[in-house]
Amino acid sequence: MSKDKTEEKNMRKIVKILQKDCLMQPSEIAKKTDLTRQTVYRLIKKMKEKNIIWGCRAIIDPEFLDKKIFFILVKIKPDIPKHESLIKYFNKNREKSLKELPEILSTHLINGHFDFITIVMAENIIEARKSFHLIFQDFTYAVQELYIEESLIPIRVGSFADPNIKEKINKYY
Repeated sequence: MSKDKTEEKNMRKIVKILQKDCLMQPSEIAKKTDLTRQTVYRLIKKMKEKNIIWGCRAIIDPEFLDKKIFFILVKIKPDIPKHESLIKYFNKNREKSLKELPEILSTHLINGHFDFITIVMAENIIEARKSFHLIFQDFTYAVQELYIEESLIPIRVGSFADPNIKEKINKYY
């Protein structure tokens, strides 16, 4: 196997572990992958530099923060090019750090009836709508449809299942 293929294979091993526990120390990852600690450290650094690893974050139960999860679904008017919407979105938001927009968990360009989905954590639907305006304020003229849906129970986030799922189901049903 070539050096590049071996390195990619090792990166994939490391990523699978980091997806389950992004705070795991390189020495622990090394034990689980039969790599040296130095190799693990070097490959993690390389994946960060190549933007394979974007970051690491804690997944917090929204109820602990007295918040809920909302999905903001946006359809852009057909006469507005999608790339124009993306360019305006990124020009506006690329300067903002997660520290400035902590309520925004994720934003995606999607294929289907809607064009964008943004996932936010907010106290209520009014605060979720404010997040929409914060993100899209420079081009609300382009929005044809907007739906905001509330998540009742986050069943799974990434590779983590909600450890309190039974209690939450009993609460709602």
